Amino acid sequence: MADRTAGLRAEIDRLAAGLESLSYYAYLGVGEGADYVSLREAFYARAQLLHPDRYLHEEDRGLRDRVYAVFKRLTEAYGVLSDPQLRGQYHQATRAGEHRLSAARSRRRDADERRLNNPFARVYLQSARAKLEHGAVNEAWIDIELALSLEEAAPLRKLHSEIVKRAATGRT
Repeated sequence: MADRTAGLRAEIDRLAAGLESLSYYAYLGVGEGADYVSLREAFYARAQLLHPDRYLHEEDRGLRDRVYAVFKRLTEAYGVLSDPQLRGQYHQATRAGEHRLSAARSRRRDADERRLNNPFARVYLQSARAKLEHGAVNEAWIDIELALSLEEAAPLRKLHSEIVKRAATGRT
């Protein structure tokens, strides 16, 4: 047990020391080729070990601060790598020498996007919205159908209804 605790503290220290240099993949403990399921499993496993609430009893304020910073970066890493668009932006950023996305580039999801569990359904929702905005109703319909094939969710059904109505009325 003492070895495990010492190993966990060493990992916390390593990750905290790497806040300005380690990749998102290092925080999740996965390789660059990791798929969505691997990312999710790695995140949940690490989140259980590194959640700040597990360290509330610690007298060492510095340790609690390091755990909080590491957990924040861990959730940031998962948010970026589990979203296909953000993951692509992250890879471009790393090729340019950055180790993380800026807050502006890793935009916050809107309420509808947060209600979706499947990151690819989220991408199709975004794409359908953009196409509908530009009057490409048929293309928007294809994207929303793809999103619905991945996940049945209210925001997707709502946009689907809007697209069908526009197509029926001939509005673009």
